[in-house]
Amino acid sequence: MKKILTTLLFLIPLTILAEINGNMKLIFSQEGTAYFDTESFKLKAGTAVFKASVENSEPITGSFSSFSLCRIDNGKSVCYGMIGNDLTIKTKEGESKATGKTTVRSLTGGEYYIRVISGIDWSVEIYQ
Repeated sequence: MKKILTTLLFLIPLTILAEINGNMKLIFSQEGTAYFDTESFKLKAGTAVFKASVENSEPITGSFSSFSLCRIDNGKSVCYGMIGNDLTIKTKEGESKATGKTTVRSLTGGEYYIRVISGIDWSVEIYQ
């Protein structure tokens, strides 16, 4: 039984285990309004957890906000080729806030930023 449990633990992504154990550290956070490219920050190779939230001062009909983790590669912006680097958050009708979270895999170490497209206030956090 112990061997089976040990084998199963190897199948669970390390990011999930780290999150369960609270070992992930906040790498970056920023708040803003509307369309925005955040300040750049460094990530190590591997995985990262990407959390975002949106909020309007009063309930609205509904809104969509898009967040993309982008890599800076030789001075050029690369916003594709990663697994889980996009996050879309929708506020439901009559609500003023919403949150979302994703785990980004297959990261190469380097400099990154978040591209935000939103019509309302937003905040974003990156953990690794």
